[in-house]
Amino acid sequence: MRGASFPSLTTKIHSKRSVMKSHIFNLRILNKLIALLLTAIIFFVIATPVYAANGAKPHVINAVRSNSVVTLNNQVHRFHTFNLFGQNHIRIRDLASMLSGSLMQFSVDWNSELRIIQLQIGRPYNPVGGELSLRPTNVKTGTFTNTRISINNNEHTLSTIHIGGETFFRTRDIADAMGFSLRWNPESRSITLGAGSLRIEYTTTPYEGPGSTVRLLDPNRPVVALTFDDGPSSNTNLVLDALGEHGVPATFFVLGSRISANSATLRRTANAGHEIASHAWSHRSLTRLSNEQIRTEVTDTSNAIRYVTGITPTLLRTPYGATNRRVEGVLESMGFPLIHWSLDTRDWESRSQTAIFNATMNHVRDRDIILMHDIHEPTAHAVRRIVPALLTRGYQFVTVSELMCYSRITLMPGIEYRHGR
Repeated sequence: MRGASFPSLTTKIHSKRSVMKSHIFNLRILNKLIALLLTAIIFFVIATPVYAANGAKPHVINAVRSNSVVTLNNQVHRFHTFNLFGQNHIRIRDLASMLSGSLMQFSVDWNSELRIIQLQIGRPYNPVGGELSLRPTNVKTGTFTNTRISINNNEHTLSTIHIGGETFFRTRDIADAMGFSLRWNPESRSITLGAGSLRIEYTTTPYEGPGSTVRLLDPNRPVVALTFDDGPSSNTNLVLDALGEHGVPATFFVLGSRISANSATLRRTANAGHEIASHAWSHRSLTRLSNEQIRTEVTDTSNAIRYVTGITPTLLRTPYGATNRRVEGVLESMGFPLIHWSLDTRDWESRSQTAIFNATMNHVRDRDIILMHDIHEPTAHAVRRIVPALLTRGYQFVTVSELMCYSRITLMPGIEYRHGR
């Protein structure tokens, strides 16, 4: 037909080439997108710890302290045990001390070279001091552990809990390893141990006092201590709200000069279970004060904290982190270790919740002490984001004192500490 235009063969070929090029281009883009997506997935899997799978919030496990009473050979022995998952846990040296001189006696030795506890059944126990002690009374955290133990030269590895510098063994594990019989009467809360014709019985009653419930931490997961300076203030309540949403503890280094006007807030902080520590009175650099002025700043702050909360602070952070040998000498004489920090969010400078969040999440490490200030509102908003983000990464939150106990670091007066590593 005349007048109708038909595409030439050359035009058709060019058109097909264009379509093919377009398909190839689209496929290349699709392949690049898939590669980027796979890379992101692989990075996320590698970067996210296995214990944070499914974004599950870490579970808090509690061990409940009990008072235990044993009457043996007309002698009454009192000591602490811990109940975990319905199982009684006891210190080996408490058990050895109770059974000393009986047909069930055994010796206890610590082999520091092999890092193993060695027991010999039938040998008398040599007391080392601290047996049947009712301490510790204020411990709030402990850890799950495994402990090697040799009984008559037969080695065992037992699951234990480490609380307040002491190792507690499941009573049934010790009984089984030693060949003792064990019977638990849930109605009378009594435990009966036996060997041959000998029997001893002890009862447990709930412990009434501070630290009766101990949070147990997983030693295979990281821990972090959040700390807040310069309060209390009105914004402290916002920080407490953010922490309370997830039930995580923190340490507050408070200024004595702010306590009177914010006593209700300080009392709320203490009642929520957070650690209250000293930041001196006026936020003046202690390096510029006389020895007597330093003592006044610290003593007045301790007295103010005690008056409002009933708590006597045992930790101190110097204003600005400023210290020298003279300051450390004065604080040593007053019994205060110096607690500084390993991660500074610089919230006092940025006043930006995003900057504070990024400074934390980009640099946080296991056993860090993180510095923030509860006098700034953006800090409170940042905490609301930081806490769930760290929980998702598997972090466990502790106070500074708990961090040091967890890391088995003994705090010494006048010594500076920046982390728990």
